[in-house]
Amino acid sequence: MKRMQVLAVAVLVLGLAACQKPIKPDTTEAPPADTSDASTAGLGGAILSEASLSFLGLGTVPPEPSWGAMLSGKTQRYMVEAPWLAIFPGLAITFVVFGFNFLGDALRDILDPRLRLRK
Repeated sequence: MKRMQVLAVAVLVLGLAACQKPIKPDTTEAPPADTSDASTAGLGGAILSEASLSFLGLGTVPPEPSWGAMLSGKTQRYMVEAPWLAIFPGLAITFVVFGFNFLGDALRDILDPRLRLRK
């Protein structure tokens, strides 16, 4: 049977009106690559959010280490004398966030079957 005939029989069996359509989840358009890409991008965003909030003083409490806290407070006073106090935490944030974004792109390229068909 054709797909439309199967849907028509399903509508009759379910007792739906002719204008109603049975709702079926479409899992063919959501490969696992989308979830892995979203999770790695979300992780990079979470790191940036935590660092931003800690820089503003709204993040973790002072005994806890945080890259944002390393960039604020006493570090700003010594920026001219010891610039590495701000450079290295800033570079760490940058490299980690870029690393997670590149990891997400690589996982999407590997796991997404639609990209493999285009090559």
